[in-house]
Amino acid sequence: MAWTKASLKLVFGTGEQNDNGTEKTKSKSFSNLKQGVEEAKCKAVAQAIEGVQDYTLVGITRVDYTEIEL
Repeated sequence: MAWTKASLKLVFGTGEQNDNGTEKTKSKSFSNLKQGVEEAKCKAVAQAIEGVQDYTLVGITRVDYTEIEL
């Protein structure tokens, strides 16, 4: 298996609630994350992006994609 690419997914709470009482969320994904980036740097970037958003950051996910050879 070889590392191929990664992305950063940020989840924002809208402050509204849906029918079952949980908070509605919106997400934004950023592709082409640099290989081997540290979690602390991902968190710093996410918090900086939150500063220019209308919503509050409620979750951060780094998604690593790997190629599986047949």
